[in-house]
Amino acid sequence: MNQQSFIYNFLQAPGFRIWRHLLFLIAFIPLGLSMPFWSFGGYAEIPLSTIYGFGIGIIAAIMVFVCFNVSYLAPHYLPKGEYFTYIVVLLLLTAGFISLKHIAEDLILLNVGVKRAMNGVTVLEWLSNLMLYTITIASTSITALFKQWMTDNANIENLENKQLKNHLEEFKNRINPQFLYATLDYASEKAKSDPVQTSETLFNLSELLSYQLYDNGRESVLLESDIEFIRNYLTLEQQNSGHGLAFTIWATGRINIFIPPNLFMPLIEVTLKQQPDKLQIRFDVDDEWIRFECITPNTHLSSAGFKKTAQRFELLYGSKIILSKKDESIELHFRIC
Repeated sequence: MNQQSFIYNFLQAPGFRIWRHLLFLIAFIPLGLSMPFWSFGGYAEIPLSTIYGFGIGIIAAIMVFVCFNVSYLAPHYLPKGEYFTYIVVLLLLTAGFISLKHIAEDLILLNVGVKRAMNGVTVLEWLSNLMLYTITIASTSITALFKQWMTDNANIENLENKQLKNHLEEFKNRINPQFLYATLDYASEKAKSDPVQTSETLFNLSELLSYQLYDNGRESVLLESDIEFIRNYLTLEQQNSGHGLAFTIWATGRINIFIPPNLFMPLIEVTLKQQPDKLQIRFDVDDEWIRFECITPNTHLSSAGFKKTAQRFELLYGSKIILSKKDESIELHFRIC
């Protein structure tokens, strides 16, 4: 167990509750015993049993105060962010405790014929005790604050992860309207002059939509089907683009394995936003890894926004994904097993 995990467990784990309370008790014993000796040590008439009894009473009162703070005050105010209200309530309760303590001290002194005068020193002592006890009691809220901080961090992380997952699911299930309109417009233009080309275009589009609507809802698809989807997509993109996109796809190894659907399209879409003239896509599959490489000759990918895509891959697939970018290519290594 490293030091960080030990501190974390000590501050919040239920198994360390007794040890936390014992630590607080040990810390409060010197404070509780020092106060009566400071107040009564100069009076020989006051027996040691009274001094120790008063000190034990102070320790017991502090422990009750601490338990009330930990079990009610801190959980009631701190998680809501009501820090000012918490401090005010704690100050008022501590002021009442200090006042009762001073009254008890005055009664003990009166029993030995000593009447303590009210002056500036007494007021300063009261204020110093107020600050000292308030800080001491408030310090016991560190576990509640730590738990709240951990909960907030976990909630933020869960929201970020959920957002990334939603973004990926949105990508998997969406059909780009601009791409769809461009394809249908191309097919309508070719309907009279080249009906064979129109038929091929509509067939490729139907295959594309079928994969997008049905296969994306599955946990895994054949790599061969995913490659065919990419081929259909790029064929239609080649027709729709005004700058004559050229592409080639190679696949070596076992392409009849199962992979998550649309694993590679996020990278291809980001690459296409750089408007390359040529794409060279290669799939190499062995017993453990799939290596995907997308090369864009004469087109630099330095400004391509692969960061969010990399975050989604890392979130969903963890160590199974290795993504690396070069000047004119992007590589993705996906562990099969």
